[in-house]
Amino acid sequence: MRYAGRNRRRRLARRFFTVLIFALVGSWVAYHGFSYLTLKTKPAQIPASDSDLSDRSAVVAQMSPKTDSTVELPLLAGAKRAPSTRPAPKETVSDIEVEQVLAAAKELTGQGKIIPARKVLNDYLAEHFESPSSNAVRTRALELGKQTILGAKIYPDDPVCQAYRIDAGDTLVRLAKKNKVPYQFLCKINQIIDPRRLMEGQQIKLPKGPIHLKVIKHELMLYVFLQDVLFAKYDVCLGKDGKTPDGKWLVEDRIRRPVYVDPDTKQIFGPNDPNNPTGGFWIRLKGLDGDAVGKTGFGVHGTNEPDSVKKFLSKGCIRLRNEDMAQVFDLLTPGSSQVYTLP
Repeated sequence: MRYAGRNRRRRLARRFFTVLIFALVGSWVAYHGFSYLTLKTKPAQIPASDSDLSDRSAVVAQMSPKTDSTVELPLLAGAKRAPSTRPAPKETVSDIEVEQVLAAAKELTGQGKIIPARKVLNDYLAEHFESPSSNAVRTRALELGKQTILGAKIYPDDPVCQAYRIDAGDTLVRLAKKNKVPYQFLCKINQIIDPRRLMEGQQIKLPKGPIHLKVIKHELMLYVFLQDVLFAKYDVCLGKDGKTPDGKWLVEDRIRRPVYVDPDTKQIFGPNDPNNPTGGFWIRLKGLDGDAVGKTGFGVHGTNEPDSVKKFLSKGCIRLRNEDMAQVFDLLTPGSSQVYTLP
């Protein structure tokens, strides 16, 4: 009886494990069969465009814990990183244009064609003068401008400086007025000490003005043009807290050793006062365009504080060192010369 009971328990155990195994196998088959059918019937999800991928990346970034930026997930072992789709850095169009302009000017200069080379440079500046990429062109244009305008040499076919033979009755003052430049400028470039002593038949270099100024405010730099030809530059001091308006101005008057009245304190400084803030030079400006319209009391002048140049410290005027202002003073013609203040 003892053995019969033991055999009976063994048969029941085998039967229980057999049923359990069949139940587990049946469940596995049922589960994977259902998953297979689901995959067969569900359409594939394919991004319609790159924007879909971008959106997903954004979702991943938002879900990444404790971070404000996109988290790059580590690559699985053996996986290869996809090549970058970002284009390789290349020169901007303006940089390429600058190289082309400089190369053209260099080639013309090498051929002895100085005036055409100067024209190539200044034609570019007429469109891109304020661009930071034009610095190299400005530098080269300045060199050729000084060479062709400030020197006594007369270059063939120069549209802004021509040879002129003095006739009977000519005076530098009349010639200067006719050509819209100060007679002092004629004396300088022709190395004439006494403008009253001209000889009939004498040849001089005669520039055709007017001369204009362009101030790039963020550079604290003033540039000088004979018509549209750049030939000089000077450091300046400009208005504190943006008090120098952007715009176009007309040169109304030139005053040597002016009386100055401080607009804030009303203090009066005489013409020979060493503390006169104008430094002995005053060029009165009239606003024509931009923020300059309607503005009064603005001008270009020297200073009794030379250390203020290359800083934003003035009440709004354009301030130069006295030695520089003395040169600029002799370049501008009231009623014709213009001043541009650019950002």
